[in-house]
Amino acid sequence: MTKNLLRIGRGNSIGLLSANTIYFIAAIAMTIDHAKHFGILTGVWPNIIGRIALPIFIYFIIEGCHKTHNLYKYATRLFIVAVISEVPFNIMCANSLYSLDYQNTIFELLISLMAVIAVQNIKHSNTCNMQLIFNVFVIFSALILSKALNFDYGIHGVLLAIAFEILYNSSVEKIGVAFSIWLIFGVLYSSTYTVSVEWLNTSLTVQSFSLLAIIPLWLYNGTKGFNLTVGDCSKIDLFQYFKYLFYPAHLIVLYIIKLAIT
Repeated sequence: MTKNLLRIGRGNSIGLLSANTIYFIAAIAMTIDHAKHFGILTGVWPNIIGRIALPIFIYFIIEGCHKTHNLYKYATRLFIVAVISEVPFNIMCANSLYSLDYQNTIFELLISLMAVIAVQNIKHSNTCNMQLIFNVFVIFSALILSKALNFDYGIHGVLLAIAFEILYNSSVEKIGVAFSIWLIFGVLYSSTYTVSVEWLNTSLTVQSFSLLAIIPLWLYNGTKGFNLTVGDCSKIDLFQYFKYLFYPAHLIVLYIIKLAIT
């Protein structure tokens, strides 16, 4: 029991939140952040709140990768959502149906999944062979693609996914996850968008507030949580559809709100 205390979601005596609850928190935070991009909200606080979303989504990409029964279907669903999301994402970022300036976060999660699978293969490999070399190639390819294709968070999202996978279910997972978020988004992420913290007599980059994601992650109890089923059919969980469709849907809804108020 003691050795599980620093693992996320396993043997967690302070675990208050299920996976679905944490996902919902991240979705709301992301929506608040994107509401500012659409000009619906103002100030720095929406961006600060929104920073918790990506680390949470990435952690549950790792969790899903370990728990899914079919990685191919899992990746295919992500790809479909990424393609659907690209037009509303372009409208948010460039006010255009087509733009190569940035690619949406679901594409970053998909490429991160590719890197995570490669890391898993390396962890389970005991020899240095062509398969190992191929998996290292896949990891570097994911990092290069994330930069070349202008993903929303560049290489940083992929780096965080790799770190989370290395730390997954380790005896220092909680500490390692916190350190990884701080290092990648608080130190390595280059940003001039800062906020003054008077009681610390300093300024912090907005991305450094990503570290707040450790609060819901550390409170994860390892359970899936509530289901939204259709009638008496317990096999159809509507929340699973919600998780995939929320990203493009919230962008469309925010755009409609923007049109209504301007």
